[in-house]
Amino acid sequence: MIRPGLFEYQVAAKMEYVHEMGGAKTKPTRPSSVRAFNSTVLHYDKLFRKIEDGDIVLMDVAAQYSGYAADITRTVPANGKYTPRQREIYDIVLGAQNAAIDAVRPGASSAAAKKRDKKDALYNIAYNYINTHGKDLHGKPLGQYFSHGLGHSIGLNVHDPGLEACQQALGAGHGRYRRAGHLYP
Repeated sequence: MIRPGLFEYQVAAKMEYVHEMGGAKTKPTRPSSVRAFNSTVLHYDKLFRKIEDGDIVLMDVAAQYSGYAADITRTVPANGKYTPRQREIYDIVLGAQNAAIDAVRPGASSAAAKKRDKKDALYNIAYNYINTHGKDLHGKPLGQYFSHGLGHSIGLNVHDPGLEACQQALGAGHGRYRRAGHLYP
């Protein structure tokens, strides 16, 4: 439904509708659906701006179902087509995600105590990919913009602490990731 001319709150309302029609009992966080610069603000929730042609719309959506909460984040071009720069950034982020997924195996560290203190932590693999595959408009590596993380566990609340908080290494069965027809333990 995303297109230029809609307001951010209309996209958020549609997300809430879909969740509630699917049986989500509560909304642990308000859906974010933001455009342009505000998409760089974590958990931005003002949602009053009109979506313009050429904008990128970031959706950070959470729902709680049967006592468990999770969220998903997606970024899409408002008009259905990325600009060359938007596509470049999208491909870099996707490459970083795939590099981290490829490194998932028992014994892998999902995070590092000080984010960059363990070279082979999944976070660092993604960070290093981003930092070496593109530059910002001032010619500086893009890693400085990777301030959030790779994700978090599913829990009783959207941001329950999981393996990333306790620095526990992944073990067999800790999670399964599917990409390109392959299942990664």
